[in-house]
Amino acid sequence: MKSTFVTIVHLYYTTDMSSYTVSIDRAIENAAQHGKRVRVSRGGAFAVIVPEEDAIFLEAIENYIDVKEVKKRRTQSTNSKPVPWVKVKKKLGL
Repeated sequence: MKSTFVTIVHLYYTTDMSSYTVSIDRAIENAAQHGKRVRVSRGGAFAVIVPEEDAIFLEAIENYIDVKEVKKRRTQSTNSKPVPWVKVKKKLGL
């Protein structure tokens, strides 16, 4: 894949959906067929339609960050005493 996370943010074009100049179907086609990233906005809110490979790449980044966080938490938890399951259930009202 040629893109990186940093360039993904900058390689899209913006279309203002309040004027309805570009339909959602066309935006999806541009992403799916032509590899374009489309920023769709209405007022201050916006969404970005990206090609599937970009979505897969972003998901991989999220998974990598999640795994790093889990490893960090596991290291932290080994330094403390385990809490018995009975106490956890009681605290949660189960």
